[in-house]
Amino acid sequence: MHIEEAYEILRKHLLNNKLDEAEKLLREFQPADIAEFLKDLTPEEIGHILNLLAGDVAGEVLNQLDPEIAGQVLRIMGEEKTSAILDEMYSDDVADLLAELPDQEKDKILNLMEKEDAVEVRELLEYKVDSAGGIMTTEYVAILKNITAGRAIEVLREIAPDAETVYYVYVVNEKNQLVGVISLRELIVADPETLIEDIMHHKVKSVNVNMDQEEVAAIVTKYDFLAIPVVDDD
Repeated sequence: MHIEEAYEILRKHLLNNKLDEAEKLLREFQPADIAEFLKDLTPEEIGHILNLLAGDVAGEVLNQLDPEIAGQVLRIMGEEKTSAILDEMYSDDVADLLAELPDQEKDKILNLMEKEDAVEVRELLEYKVDSAGGIMTTEYVAILKNITAGRAIEVLREIAPDAETVYYVYVVNEKNQLVGVISLRELIVADPETLIEDIMHHKVKSVNVNMDQEEVAAIVTKYDFLAIPVVDDD
């Protein structure tokens, strides 16, 4: 079925209040297709449709909408559904949405989140939206330098499902300071008994949290990076 034909059928289901049929059809769509369908609807209409989706799918869809519109949608949705959606989203994506809202509305939504996640979002909201800190993710993979490659892989199995990116594995010391980096491929092929500090790259290109996002993009492009670590003055 062509996507435009599917959209038309979905419109008819919604118009006739056939929500079960609409929900069934929505399951066949990719989040990007749902976001495309929603772009001309009101926040209220978008909210009704997101209520038909599972929390993780609704989060992906919301993340692809205009941040201002997405923020308005969050304001009018029920607390239970909002909480379910936010729990499935990465902290930086939530921060992007909340940045468009008044402080009182921010606090109301943050109070629906898990305490640890809410703390991360609040930290991200402290940075300017066009800075490295404003666009960074807090869900990354980091390991200690003094563990073995074999142990590092075990750690990755535990924490990688919650990470937004695993292109690179960042290496830190006991003070949680960035000291190195290793690619996932390099880690997989390494001798399991080798210490991470013996195989990691010691020269790490990083950017400060306050650097403008355009400067960050230029560095990423110049060095052909898939990601780049963001660090503060400490």
